[in-house]
Amino acid sequence: YCTSYSEIEDWSQGERSFTHIFNNNGPFTIRFARCCWISSLVVGGGGEWSVQTSGSLGVREDMGKINTSPVSATSPIIRLQLGCFYFVNINMNDADGDEVRCRWASGSDECGGICDSLIGATLQQNPCVIHYFANTAGWHAVSLTLEDFPLPPQPHVALSQVSLQFLIRVDDVGQNCEVPLHFVVPTPADGDCFAVAPG
Repeated sequence: YCTSYSEIEDWSQGERSFTHIFNNNGPFTIRFARCCWISSLVVGGGGEWSVQTSGSLGVREDMGKINTSPVSATSPIIRLQLGCFYFVNINMNDADGDEVRCRWASGSDECGGICDSLIGATLQQNPCVIHYFANTAGWHAVSLTLEDFPLPPQPHVALSQVSLQFLIRVDDVGQNCEVPLHFVVPTPADGDCFAVAPG
């Protein structure tokens, strides 16, 4: 289902859920693929997108319950300034307290037409941080896979894998990279909560 979009920038965002009854504990791999990425991508424009997740419904020996896969609350669009170096932090969480790592998605099942599309970027796995010099203006698609691992002394094998895909927009805004961003008054304090009336 479409949750937001921009006709001007040629993008949309959505979510999808489904119910399926499995006849055993797995492991299972679920993939959802379609066409097309926005045509204006620097790499992979107009190509197929693909997201994939895998896991098992079996009860974990170390916890006595079914594994909970990692999640991320990363923004669907991250905006960067041309000519600047960035550390893009990817927030990850695991309800089971497992170690969570990220890696570049690989293979067409995990990343469709955008594998290795953020040219020149490097990735730190835990915490998940993309190191990137924004030297090419335009839209860039990023495809990561989040994996959770049990804590020692359990075997260090991924319990589940979850796709994370988002866009980076690099623009030449004509500002010096050394000038830090700052909030203007009145800026709400960190953690403030606001009620919004419907309509």
